[in-house]
Amino acid sequence: MFFPNSSEQSPNIFLRNVTCTFVKPSTNRISAIFASLLILLFSEGACTAASALTIGQGASEAFTAGLIPVTFTSDTLAVALQFDVQFDPVRLISGPVVAGSSLTNQSIVFSQPTNGLLRIVIYSANNSPISSGVILSLQFTGNAAAGSSVALTPANVIAANLSAQQVAPVTLISGGFSISSGVSARFTSIGLLNGVSQLELTAEPGLIFALQGSPNLIDWISLSTNTVPPGGLLKVNDPAAPSFKTRFYRAVQR
Repeated sequence: MFFPNSSEQSPNIFLRNVTCTFVKPSTNRISAIFASLLILLFSEGACTAASALTIGQGASEAFTAGLIPVTFTSDTLAVALQFDVQFDPVRLISGPVVAGSSLTNQSIVFSQPTNGLLRIVIYSANNSPISSGVILSLQFTGNAAAGSSVALTPANVIAANLSAQQVAPVTLISGGFSISSGVSARFTSIGLLNGVSQLELTAEPGLIFALQGSPNLIDWISLSTNTVPPGGLLKVNDPAAPSFKTRFYRAVQR
């Protein structure tokens, strides 16, 4: 496998069924090399195959990293694979790529040539075939409001077999990443009217919560148990609030 100089405009990699020596480029050259990396195999023709690249589903709380599996299946042996993953960079932050169980003697190189595009290259110094199954896991951190779902779209996939032929076609299946707050209920309003503490919280309709009060954040007592009505807004009153110098509240799901 040959790594061209970073100054070349359209670097190519040609795979052949020979023993190769891999020379790892210096760290400061990796992004320049793989930002425009293409596997061009037109001189050898193409190998017709039934192949698929599938990005799965993932989820995590906001600002917490989560993993999304990527699966590659093919009825012919591929020894190299390159593809892009498109995502919304405002709502997601990409992290390291984790090798999957189907990779044994392969290496993974990834870069982000532009915002919202993750480029991944899988190769083997001795042309070991890529087994069908989970080849890697993407890692993303949600950087958006809770409850949002972000599409992960594969693109520009190129696979090559042992004879340096392009494996085609490859069916592309998109995935997604869901972001949750990790909080099932949230207080939106707490006020005092005519000596009565009035509280409002939002949650999924049908959930049951016990409203609890405490004078010191240590000793808690249940004040009432309530079911969130249609619309997701629950209103609760605490007439005993004026009896306390300080009153804290929390909602505990039942």
